[in-house]
Amino acid sequence: MKKLLHIFSIIIAFGFTLVISFQLMIKSYSKELTTEVFSNSNISYGTELEINKQEKNNSDIVAILSIPVLDLKEAVVQTDNNDYYMTHDINKKNNSQGSIFMDYRNNLDSKKIIIYGHNLKISSKKSGFSKLTTFINANYEDEKYFLYLYTDREVSTWKVFSIMIVPNNTTKHTKISFNSELELQEHLDWMVSNSIIDFNTNVDVNDYLMTLQTCLYEPDNSFLLINLKRVNM
Repeated sequence: MKKLLHIFSIIIAFGFTLVISFQLMIKSYSKELTTEVFSNSNISYGTELEINKQEKNNSDIVAILSIPVLDLKEAVVQTDNNDYYMTHDINKKNNSQGSIFMDYRNNLDSKKIIIYGHNLKISSKKSGFSKLTTFINANYEDEKYFLYLYTDREVSTWKVFSIMIVPNNTTKHTKISFNSELELQEHLDWMVSNSIIDFNTNVDVNDYLMTLQTCLYEPDNSFLLINLKRVNM
């Protein structure tokens, strides 16, 4: 009887050890899998970009712009001028709705990037950059208001520091190169001081900048400018 109890105890102990070992193995595998996913995340960004290029048959796609809180995720195109994609869609077909496009003078490493898009409504549904008008009345204490730019190399995070409404015949905001740090600082001061909302966000000449531009109809003949700086997350 004692021998049977001893054998039974050994079996229980072995089973318990087996279960614990299995759980530890699963936990370790899950950790390795998660690490692999994050360490190779840049590959997935590039893959998504290539998929967009192939699906749209358009090598002009240079990035994917995402603002999750606005449910906005669009491919960004770029060509050698700022006119073509005003009247052509992502498939390079004539379309008055145009596309979301990067200034032809920019590259992805530019100190200041400008991205343009139409503000329009189609069948009462917001399309293009029309969703950007939500930023005018947004609650900026909510940290969800970030923009993400996916490229074939990385995903970068951007935070709003200024929102401006300017006449649509102005060009000052389209300046992307600066002869000195003083000139750049004056440009930054202009964007901050003319913001319709005080973000109380520090921005200086060391920051990388982005401006999103779309038309605004209240007031008439104006542009809405969303100015952002790149942040580390």
